[in-house]
Amino acid sequence: MFPNPFVGRLTISYQLEREQPVSFNLYDAVGNRVAGVGLGVQAAGTHSLHPNVAGLAPGVYFCELVTPTESRTYRLVKAQ
Repeated sequence: MFPNPFVGRLTISYQLEREQPVSFNLYDAVGNRVAGVGLGVQAAGTHSLHPNVAGLAPGVYFCELVTPTESRTYRLVKAQ
């Protein structure tokens, strides 16, 4: 995830070891889902996602990337 803290744009890069469906969720600090999207089936390799974060208030967020075999969660901070 970069930059972190972020302001206007956020890039989320991730690696898949095999072709599989991926979904993305973004939660605020108290666990409310504020964004999310199913990304469909993606090929093995490196991928990048650029979620729209323009309307988010400054604070702590948690990004979750989910596949059928695992879930990864990352802490993010939106600066003012």
